[in-house]
Amino acid sequence: MTQPTDTELKLRREITTLEQEVLEKTAENIKLRKQIEFLTLTTNEAGAKISKLTKDAQELTNEMILVKGITVTNSPELREANKKIKELRQEIEDLTNPVQKARESGL
Repeated sequence: MTQPTDTELKLRREITTLEQEVLEKTAENIKLRKQIEFLTLTTNEAGAKISKLTKDAQELTNEMILVKGITVTNSPELREANKKIKELRQEIEDLTNPVQKARESGL
């Protein structure tokens, strides 16, 4: 067998370096894909929760309208319904902001 030439050794080192770079990029791509999958799941879950909270808020609004028609507007039930509506609207806003930011960032 003959000894590899300097050029051959240099080419082998370059190939090894390129192979290592490909492996690193592949690992980075896998990590990014996992992050995208997580954010997609999180976004979908947030969307489902927003839908449910919106429905709950609408139901409470309807109940409040009925309560207003039946009782005095300053009743404990009405105050509780108003408090719950405010809480649900705040939850919707809190969930919407991260989802909107994720969409604006391109995810």
